[in-house]
Amino acid sequence: MREFVYLRPGSIAEAISMRCEHEGCSVLLNGGTDIVIQLRDRLIKPDYVIDIKRIDGLKQITFSKEAGLFIGACATMNEIGNHEAVKTYYPYLAEAALSVGSKQVRNRATCIGNIVNASPLCDTGTPLYAADAVVCITGRDGAREVPIREFITFVRRTVLRPDEIVTGIRVPYVEGLRGIFTKVARRREVDLSTICGTVARVGDEYRLAFGAVAPTPVRLPKTEALLSGKQLTPALIEQGYVYIAETPLYELTVKDKSYFAYDDREKDELLKKLAGKKVSIMRSKGLGENEPEMMWQTTMNPETRRLIKILPEDAGATAQMFDVLLGDNLSGRKDFIAENGAKYLDLLDIS
Repeated sequence: MREFVYLRPGSIAEAISMRCEHEGCSVLLNGGTDIVIQLRDRLIKPDYVIDIKRIDGLKQITFSKEAGLFIGACATMNEIGNHEAVKTYYPYLAEAALSVGSKQVRNRATCIGNIVNASPLCDTGTPLYAADAVVCITGRDGAREVPIREFITFVRRTVLRPDEIVTGIRVPYVEGLRGIFTKVARRREVDLSTICGTVARVGDEYRLAFGAVAPTPVRLPKTEALLSGKQLTPALIEQGYVYIAETPLYELTVKDKSYFAYDDREKDELLKKLAGKKVSIMRSKGLGENEPEMMWQTTMNPETRRLIKILPEDAGATAQMFDVLLGDNLSGRKDFIAENGAKYLDLLDIS
């Protein structure tokens, strides 16, 4: 870790003054679960680290139906997930906060840090997108509020200016709004999301937000408009509205150029075209591990992505397969592996 000067302001005004004085060569330290790793690995090399954890008011969590929920910048994930008002009125946000890392990590990690870090797969991002949350910012020119959908602009990029700090997030209260958060990861706990999402409903209006599917968390306004006032699956399947984006099975790399194959036949054809070159072959990564450029080449580009239409006769078989491979049907999964596992032995990456 490179040496730096540690600063601990006692107020928001003092923190902003330090940001202005050391503009371009300082970082803020909040929970530290991301920043400390970046410092250790020398991914960032600031001259000054400004610790805001002890500033009065930044750990508060307040709620009223008139003002909604306010989460201070230094409130931890465990504090948010276990707060009575959050559990009562925003249970999907509580679920997201308590899905982050381990209990020890959640005792340090903050929701604001999760958002300011601007990862596409930030777990608390989709509940806040679905709830139309607003990011509260203070800088040399005073305070301003930015809708969260405008705050994150790209992978690890936000509209936050060098002299500004985020003081909290305000989440409106909407009577009757109900939602659920879910994530898919390689492990049940202590893992990054391969994909995460929040689906909320108030009256006949739906709100859908997903993470790890684009360079930022996203709302799906066209899908929301389609769903509003309609019965969900299987009705939408019968009407031909449900598709899934096919992900490649293999990634073939020659120097710094990647090629993608969606099945063994395509892989063999690519190998013929690349004959004579040194080719590295690996199973393609899950969506949560992909860089934005790779996602654009495979699942996100409307001109090149491959969509599979879900037909009514597919619905039952698909639900059964999801339950076997990803659900809680452990005995069914064991039977499936015992019956079919031998077919895939040649694909195992073992020696």
